[in-house]
Amino acid sequence: MESGSNLNTIIFLLVLVAGMYVLIIRPNQQRSKKARELMERLAVGKRVMTAGGFYGTLRRVGDETVDIELTSGTVVELEKAAVAKLVEDEVGDA
Repeated sequence: MESGSNLNTIIFLLVLVAGMYVLIIRPNQQRSKKARELMERLAVGKRVMTAGGFYGTLRRVGDETVDIELTSGTVVELEKAAVAKLVEDEVGDA
C-alpha cells in the first residue's frame, strides 16, 4: 500500500512543478524577453510611451538611461526600464 501512496505523491509533486512552470516561470521569461527586445530597439528619434504615461521622442539612448523630449525644449532623463513601449508599434497594430 505504501508504494502506491508514494507513487501518487511523486506524481502530484511532478504535476505541481509543471503547473508552477507553466503558470509562473514561463510567462515571466516571456515578459523579460519582450523587455530586452524593446530595449534593443530603442533609437534616437523614435516615439515612446513611459511607464508613467508620458509620450515623447527619444533624444539620447545611453547604456542605462534615455533622454526623452516631452514637448519642444522639455527633455527629461529616465531609466531605460521606464520606457513602456514604442508608439509606432501601436500604429501598425490598428
